[in-house]
Amino acid sequence: GSITTAKLADGAATAVKRGEGSTLQVIRTTSALANYSTTSDTYSERAAITITPKRAGSDFLINLTCRPNTYAGEATNALASCQFSRNVNSAGDSNMLTIDEGLKIYVDTSDNSVNGAIVMGPLAPVWYLDEAPTYSLGQSIVYKFWFACHGGTSAIQPSDGWMTVTEIAG
Repeated sequence: GSITTAKLADGAATAVKRGEGSTLQVIRTTSALANYSTTSDTYSERAAITITPKRAGSDFLINLTCRPNTYAGEATNALASCQFSRNVNSAGDSNMLTIDEGLKIYVDTSDNSVNGAIVMGPLAPVWYLDEAPTYSLGQSIVYKFWFACHGGTSAIQPSDGWMTVTEIAG
């Protein structure tokens, strides 16, 4: 015979079977990212999400929405820099990605005509696909967003900025 929904006890089936490429879960930071400004070369953790995978071999899509900006004063080169890291089962943070090429400012002061420059990044998402990281079911993965400045002053202005992690069945 066949199994029908009517033959299943309440609570016997908790989810439909999902194939490769299916979204298994989506987790978002519990609050919007806070405005942040720095002159430090040292990366500061600005957001973190903990996810416990529902399936072995999943991929994880990390999405961050924020507006980075950089200010360079006279004779100063500046660059805002972002990183994503992964920490599986409290084994320590592993850098996955550094993004800093699109927000560089190089100030040429040879003729003293430039007193400063500011570059505002667009309010646009940054996406990163973490393909099949090594983990065991039951272990948690913490994804983090880090921010630093290399010269000048850099800031992130969230304007409703969020970080989201989506588990995709592998």
